[in-house]
Amino acid sequence: MRVTQLSVATLTKPGTTVDCSQPNKAEFDGKISGTGKGDVPSFWTLASSSDPIESGRAHFDPGTESVSLLKVVDLQPTVNGAPQSGFVTLHVPSANLTARSDQVTLTCAKP
Repeated sequence: MRVTQLSVATLTKPGTTVDCSQPNKAEFDGKISGTGKGDVPSFWTLASSSDPIESGRAHFDPGTESVSLLKVVDLQPTVNGAPQSGFVTLHVPSANLTARSDQVTLTCAKP
């Protein structure tokens, strides 16, 4: 299995208005493209941390060109009206590739 490309799209619309005193979810779509067949191990990290928040495998059958991986993360509550924000990075160590999402920032609803 040869990985040819890695990308991450931010699905949560930046500026979405939320209650920032509560945890909120942000959604991302990772895409691993490649040729061949087999499993591609991967893992996700949140923000600038290098600690994996989830590991997995993308399975490629003959003729499969890409596999999408949905990642939903919890953005932690903030205080004083500070917006919630974050980004994720998808890692494929076997291909020495990483792809980072755009930063998503959610707007706090006025109390």
